[in-house]
Amino acid sequence: MLTRRAVSSIVPRFGVLRNRMSTNVIASDSSDKGFLILNRPKALNALNLEMVRKITKSLKKWETTKSLVVVKGTGEKSFCAGGDVRALVEAGPTYESKSFFKEEYAMNSLIGNYTIPYIALIDGITMGGGVGLSVHGKYRVATERTLFAMPETAIGLFPDVGGSFFLPKLKDHLGMYLGLTGYRLKGEDVHRAGIATHFCESSQILELERALLDIKDADDVDDVLKSFHKISDKDFVLKPHLQQITKCFNAGSVEEIFSNLERDGSEWAQKTLKIDSAFLFIFAFALLVIAKSKHDT
Repeated sequence: MLTRRAVSSIVPRFGVLRNRMSTNVIASDSSDKGFLILNRPKALNALNLEMVRKITKSLKKWETTKSLVVVKGTGEKSFCAGGDVRALVEAGPTYESKSFFKEEYAMNSLIGNYTIPYIALIDGITMGGGVGLSVHGKYRVATERTLFAMPETAIGLFPDVGGSFFLPKLKDHLGMYLGLTGYRLKGEDVHRAGIATHFCESSQILELERALLDIKDADDVDDVLKSFHKISDKDFVLKPHLQQITKCFNAGSVEEIFSNLERDGSEWAQKTLKIDSAFLFIFAFALLVIAKSKHDT
């Protein structure tokens, strides 16, 4: 259900919600702004096919009728924890499960090419599909509760939802490191890594929402976000290892990365090597299962 906190942030601006509060996606709009709310807090707002279709339909409609779009998640734990992997596994290789990935990726592409300001408030867990729903947009606002990761390699998949597009853009080969290890970044470090464009304390998120909904000109989005952007002078959590990451993960193959880590020989390198080896084993096993499945059919 939509939380009281989420309701209080939109009712004063949008009046009666256009969709029932029991739906998985609340798509509300004023005369010139769109507001998307992921509404599966018990499932950490994980995406399913129904949600992808509702989001896509709203975004396509609003791109030519609104001045900006804001997207957030209900609850205080998660923006979006990813795709609903459990539902996909239980469904098996059905038409619906195959359509999920196809339509999810198309949605990511739509966001990446959106022509009006798209602002994702990534307050809480933001992983996998939640990253795809936010990182391709122009603005991503993290809070101290943000937990970012691309953990797909742990289940035998590549960093999808456009991971191979945005991860290489991160400095110091950080994207390759995050993609292969599934390392989790928290709070301000999501901004320091270049994933979030802004940082705002969670206690000010509702105020930020209201400020965005009060904007008279979409060109003022930058100024509004900057007015809420406050970050400490603490060092990036990975700063002690950035030189090693740059050196070891600047490679043309996973095997070369392994060799670089082995040559490094430090405690950090050995620990990283164990993580990468485990993920590579899982990935290889997944490929074998897929190959066997195709052979059996």
